[in-house]
Amino acid sequence: ISQPQVIMALGLNGCAAVCWLLALSQLDLSYAAPLLSLNYLLVPIGAFLLFREKVSRQRILAILVICSGVLICLFSSSTSS
Repeated sequence: ISQPQVIMALGLNGCAAVCWLLALSQLDLSYAAPLLSLNYLLVPIGAFLLFREKVSRQRILAILVICSGVLICLFSSSTSS
């Protein structure tokens, strides 16, 4: 655990947990839960920028489909309640 990357990862994980709890205290679970799917967008972006990993066109298309579904869920739940 003495490596800086491990310490940074643990700290970021703790920040993410606090942010999730804050979101749950302010939003309905049915509205907040689809936001977790944004990890499918953020992780490949981080992998590309930080580690120079290749992201295929097929994966980019899949990410766009997931993000479209999240947006549909978010907007449909906000207008139907």
